[in-house]
Amino acid sequence: MDQKQIEDIVRSVMASMGQPQSQPQAPAASTPACHAACASEAVVESCALDLGSAEAKAWIGVQHPHRAEVLTELKRSTAARVCTGRAGPRPRTQALLRFLADHSRSKDTVLKEVPEAWVKAQGLLEVRSEISDKNLYLTRPDMGRRLSPEAIDALKAQCVMDPDVQVVVSDGLSTDAITANYEEILPPLLAA
Repeated sequence: MDQKQIEDIVRSVMASMGQPQSQPQAPAASTPACHAACASEAVVESCALDLGSAEAKAWIGVQHPHRAEVLTELKRSTAARVCTGRAGPRPRTQALLRFLADHSRSKDTVLKEVPEAWVKAQGLLEVRSEISDKNLYLTRPDMGRRLSPEAIDALKAQCVMDPDVQVVVSDGLSTDAITANYEEILPPLLAA
């Protein structure tokens, strides 16, 4: 669904409620698009941005900043959650929703398993620790540091003994990090 379809739906709902249809205002030329879309005075914490988008990450929630360019540079220079603004003692709605979306994405990646097909496609030997599932790993990380007896037997049978270097790819708490970065890291490392 694109922005025009959403605007059409909003117009039809507003018309059915008997409220006048207002045309969206163009943002001021000196204001960045993401700042104008989410932090303008006319918008009351209702932002149509995708919370995972680059625009949402660049969103500046400080209302009426004295030097907006300083905040823009600060946002660009760090991955930390800065310049989100506040509404009294609480974070602004946009900042809170983005935090909750990021938290949800993090929980999903922690509980996700590395796809078996991906492991086979990379030609990796898969072994497991004494942990039977991710929930146990989260509550008993000490067991995640020890290989299972089956894993020890598999390593003895299939790996070179006493190598100078042994590379281990472990999912730990980020399955997505492995699948996203494997091709950029391991093949060049092994080629060196």
